[in-house]
Order: sequence, then structure tokens, then C-alpha cells
Amino acid sequence: MCESCGEEFYYDKCEYEIKDDYLEVISVNAVLQYCNYIKLRASTSGKINFKGVADGAFGYERKDVLKNIKTIYIPEGYTTLGKEAFIGCTNLKNIYMPSTIKFFGENALPNSIDIYYGGTVNQWMNLNLERSVTNWYNLYVNNKLVESISIDKNPKNYIFSGCSSIKEINIHDGVSKIGKASFNIYSGECKVIMPHSVVNVYYDSFGWCMLWCYYEGSEEEFYKLNVI
Repeated sequence: MCESCGEEFYYDKCEYEIKDDYLEVISVNAVLQYCNYIKLRASTSGKINFKGVADGAFGYERKDVLKNIKTIYIPEGYTTLGKEAFIGCTNLKNIYMPSTIKFFGENALPNSIDIYYGGTVNQWMNLNLERSVTNWYNLYVNNKLVESISIDKNPKNYIFSGCSSIKEINIHDGVSKIGKASFNIYSGECKVIMPHSVVNVYYDSFGWCMLWCYYEGSEEEFYKLNVI
């Protein structure tokens, strides 16, 4: 019985493929047109665990089937979301992400969504991103909107790119480089506290918002920043 639409189906909503000792979701079936949310399986009845969603598994070419999907639940155990994995869920509002996730492919998610992450902010900062997860999202950790973050190590490329909920970034002394598009965020205004230890920034490390930068070094040090 489908928890979303209440109908009984005799085959899986998703297609999957065995990869060594785990499973990967690779495509969707037309039955999803009757559903308003997706709850991915953690394992099969044979106890083989799912660990990933393949590139384009819920792709744009299936947008008509996926048009009613508003919420996606991904259980613990999944580690990978491929490139444009859910891009066809054009009306998606919320996605619940496990703490076990390690890698996002480029544009894994559609724009204008709320991401509910099961890990910590520090765990999020250790994710490996191919590029931006999506161009616009709000991040929730422990069901709390992330509006202020503290950075105590060099941030990875794209790590908060598109995160519109962030309004304040406190970069600690000792950080020397800001990654490419690390904070390319779409918020109205954002306050950044930057220590003099930062010597390398990308031209797009910060962007798409009204940026108020409080630099803790001298004017001379500021003008010596290396813009990549």
C-alpha cells in the first residue's frame, strides 16, 4: 500500500540496479504520477542496502510523472546523489536528507526547496560537491533554520552555494582560503566577518547578495588579497 496516495501497487515505484554489494536507484515508474511524496527504501526484502541515487534517476524527462511530488524522504544509509538526480521534481518543496550522505552531483536537486539535513553543520561542511547542489535552498539542521555559521577551516568549493537562509558568516582566524563559490548565496543581505589570515579568495566566493564585509586586518592587507 502506498503511504502517499493510498493505492495498492504490485510493482516498485522505482527501478534499481545492483552495484557490487549495494543497490542504486536508477529510474522511476509512471505510478509516481499518483503520489505527492517519495519515501525511498533503505533496503530490499533480501536485506541488500540502497546507497545511492544515480545521475538523472528522477530526471527532467520524467517531469510529467513527477509533477505532484512535494516531499522526498531519503533514509539513513544513502551516501550519494548523482548529477541532476531529482531535477525532474519541479514542484518539490522539501527534501529530508540523511547524515550518511557524502556526495552531491551537480544540480542534484531542483531550485527553491527546503533541505532538512540529518547531520550537523560541520558534517555538511565536509560534503563533497561536484558543483552547486541547487541554485536556491534553505538549510535546516535539527529542524532549525541555519542562518548563522562559523567557519574554522578552509571552506570547500560550492559548499554553501545557493543557501539562501544564511545571513551571517563568521570566519575564524587561521582560515587562509575561501573556496570557489563557497558562499555564492541568494539572500537579501549577508554579514561576513573575515580575519586577516585570509589571503586567497575566488572572484565568486561570495555573491548574489548585499554583502557587508567586516575585515579584521589592515587596509594594506585587504588590498593584498589574492583574488583567483
